[in-house]
Amino acid sequence: MAHRGFSGAIDKINNKQCQVAHETHLECLNDYNTQNDYICKETFEAYKRWCPSDVRARLSIRDFENRASRELWGSN
Repeated sequence: MAHRGFSGAIDKINNKQCQVAHETHLECLNDYNTQNDYICKETFEAYKRWCPSDVRARLSIRDFENRASRELWGSN
């Protein structure tokens, strides 16, 4: 589990593990074509374990903005 002082940039190993967990979870969601985190329970648990809540919030906003941009401008 990520330590208390982890902010996403201080500890590069935890940051890398968080990024890998996030990308793996997104791949699972894309495979099932859903945004329901509980469909991919194992990857969601790993994502919650390695990414603190503030980092997950930032990633969630970024993912939402990316989805909205793809819907508006179309995917290339």
